[in-house]
Amino acid sequence: MSEIVGKLRCPICEKIVKLKDPVILNVGNTIMHRDCYKNAEIKLPVKDTGRFGEILMQYYDVFTGP
Repeated sequence: MSEIVGKLRCPICEKIVKLKDPVILNVGNTIMHRDCYKNAEIKLPVKDTGRFGEILMQYYDVFTGP
């Protein structure tokens, strides 16, 4: 998990996503800032929303792989 924290960037604004940032996780398993998602041109359906740290813990397997 430490490989992700501090390196993951929002695909819209390209800023590093911090643990406390409000984010969305879409069906493509892409994390982006909630505000950036609102302004995105292409919007895949949302799978979950919350703070990055919460999403990271809940979907740990998705981000770390088998």
